[in-house]
Amino acid sequence: MRTLLKLLFGLILVGLIVISSAAIFETFITSKEVEIEITKLERTLNEEGELKYFIHTKEEVFRNEDNYYHGKSNQESLMKLLEANKKYKVQVVGYNLGFEIPFFISSRRNIIKIIR
Repeated sequence: MRTLLKLLFGLILVGLIVISSAAIFETFITSKEVEIEITKLERTLNEEGELKYFIHTKEEVFRNEDNYYHGKSNQESLMKLLEANKKYKVQVVGYNLGFEIPFFISSRRNIIKIIR
């Protein structure tokens, strides 16, 4: 019984280390350049009154938000450069999971910069 508890504790600890590493090193692990064609630009307010930007494509919905861990603080100026029905090559970071993980990992990738 004691061995089983040690094994369970070890598995939980390893799982927590993997999940927190994925969150901490997200920028380095997931940074990619992708080509997108914007179908819709969305601007919403969340429950806390913060402005949120979403960029819709046929394949995926991206977010455009300032994020300390991504080294990004230009969401307003980036949004002014984007237009619907145009193609862009952008740098994105994050995971495209399709579901939310509370507190630290979003289900949508964040657009960091426009390359062309």
